[in-house]
Amino acid sequence: MNSWIISFLSASFLFVWSLLYGVVLLVALVTMFYILEFFDEDITNIILANLTLKNDTKEYYA
Repeated sequence: MNSWIISFLSASFLFVWSLLYGVVLLVALVTMFYILEFFDEDITNIILANLTLKNDTKEYYA
């Protein structure tokens, strides 16, 4: 389990003032936590590929 997911979810939950909004946000964040944990490697690979501008196209030189 990566620490960036836990820090993001805890910071988002602690940054609320309304109790009802906090409960709704907690349910949404727990759901998002399981989605992020399931797709963690794929999300990391996609983000790194976008940041380094890597794709599957071949480079052709004239």
